[in-house]
Amino acid sequence: MLKPSNFITFTVPNFLQGMELNTPGFDNVQRSCEALKVHYQAIVPHLDLDALDDTVRSSAALFDLIATDRPSELSLLEWLLILGDGSTWQALPGEQHAATAQRIWQFVQTQDQLIIPLLYALAQSSDRLQAIDQTTDSPNSDDALPAFIMPQVLQDTILDGDTPANARLQDQIKLIRILIQKQYSNLFKLAYEFDELPRELFRHYGLPTQMQGLDRVEQAIVSWFQQDQSDDRCTWLLHGLNHFRPSTVHKIVSDLLNQVSPEAGSEHVALRRWLEQHYWYRSPIGQQRWDFLDEQAKENLPRWLSIGGWSDLKGAIELIKPQLPERDQKQLKKRPQFWSHYTSQFDRVRILFCRESYERLTEAQQTLFECLEPSQFSEKTELCIFDFRTHYVVEILRGTISEMRIFPQSPELEELFFCSESLSLLQIRQQPCDLDSQVHDHQFLWQGYAERWLRSHGIRPNPGINHWKGLPPDAARYDPER
Repeated sequence: MLKPSNFITFTVPNFLQGMELNTPGFDNVQRSCEALKVHYQAIVPHLDLDALDDTVRSSAALFDLIATDRPSELSLLEWLLILGDGSTWQALPGEQHAATAQRIWQFVQTQDQLIIPLLYALAQSSDRLQAIDQTTDSPNSDDALPAFIMPQVLQDTILDGDTPANARLQDQIKLIRILIQKQYSNLFKLAYEFDELPRELFRHYGLPTQMQGLDRVEQAIVSWFQQDQSDDRCTWLLHGLNHFRPSTVHKIVSDLLNQVSPEAGSEHVALRRWLEQHYWYRSPIGQQRWDFLDEQAKENLPRWLSIGGWSDLKGAIELIKPQLPERDQKQLKKRPQFWSHYTSQFDRVRILFCRESYERLTEAQQTLFECLEPSQFSEKTELCIFDFRTHYVVEILRGTISEMRIFPQSPELEELFFCSESLSLLQIRQQPCDLDSQVHDHQFLWQGYAERWLRSHGIRPNPGINHWKGLPPDAARYDPER
C-alpha cells in the first residue's frame, strides 16, 4: 500500500527527448554525449552533467564490466547511456539481455545517484513522449536531437522482477506500473485517496509529470465521477477542473456534458454554476471557452443549466403548496403554467425559493433548486429568471406585490442573474428598469397582455400553439398574428 512520505520534488522542464542514436559503436561520440547530457539535464537538473567527461567507452566494454561484476567502474555518463538508450544494447547478444538487465537492476537499487534517472527513463520511455524541443520536424535530419528510450528488457525487469527492498522505491514502481498498464481510473482513485491530483502525487514521489499518460488519468475523472456522483466526488471534480491544464479541462467538460445526464449532473448546484461561469458562451470566461466544446456538448450544456429545474418545478410546487395561503397556491399554479408556453424558446432558467420553501424541499430531498437570499422589504416568494438570448425575464411567482421584469442581455446582468452564488429579490429590483416598458403586473386577465408585451420585445411562444392553457375557453384561442 502506498503511504505518503517525505520526498524531493524535481522540476521537469518541457524538453524531454530527441531522436535515436544510430550506431552501437558511437561513431559520433561527441554529438551523442552532448545530446545525452541535454536529455538528462532536463530530467534531473540537480545533476552537474556539464562537468562530466565526455569520454565514453564502447558498448561492448561497458557490458563486459557489468558481466564481470564491476558495474561501479562505469562513469555516470556511461550509466545514463546504458539506462536510457536502447540502441546501446545492440552490441550485446540477445540471449544475454535478460541476465544483464537483472544485474543492472540489482546494482542500481543500491545507488542513490542512479535511482531518479532510472525512474524517469522508465516512465518516459514507456510513455513514448515525443520531443518538443527539436530544431527540426524531420527525424532523419543531422540537426535533430536523439531520443533516449530505455530497452524493453530493462523495463520488464524493473516492472515485473523482484520487489525492491526499499519501500519508497516499491511505491514509485507501483505508480509507474499502474500508469503503463493504462489503469487510468485506478490511478485517479489512488490519487483521490491520498487527497492529491495525479500530477501532484507523481511529483511528490519524485516522478516525472510531463507525460501523456497523466493527461489520460486526469480525463478519467469523468468515468470515476459517474461511478459515484456524491457531493464529495463533485467537490474533487471541481478541484481538478480548476487545476488541470486548459486542453485537458476542455476534453473533460465535453465528456462530462455528453456522458453524465443533465438530470444527474444538475443536482450539484456548484458544478452547474461552474459550468455556467466557465463554458456558457455569454459569461465573461465562457465566451472564450465555448468553441473548445464539441458540438454535442454545446447542445447538452443548456439542458444542464436549465434542468435544475423547469421540468421539476411542478413537483416542487406541490410539496410547498399545502403550507401556503390559497392566494399563493393559485399564483404558483397559473404563473408557471403561463411560462410552459415558452419552454422551447428560453435557453435556461434559474429558479430560487424563499428560505422556508427551500428548507422544506431539502427535507424532501429535492436538491435541484437554490435558496433566494432574504432581503429588506421583500415578501416570501419564489422566482424564475429566464434567458431568452437577447433578454432576461424575471418572474416573481407569488406575493402581494409581484411582477415580471425584462432586461436586455448584458455581461453585468449575466454575472448577477446566472453566475452569482447568491441572489436576493432586492438586488433584482435595484437594477435599472423602465417601469412603463420593462415591468408587467399580474392583474386581471394579465396573460394576454403579458404575451403581447413579451412579443414586443421579440419573445414569442413555442411554435404550433393555438390554445392558451389557464384561460377560460372563450378566451383561450391563440393566434400569434393578432
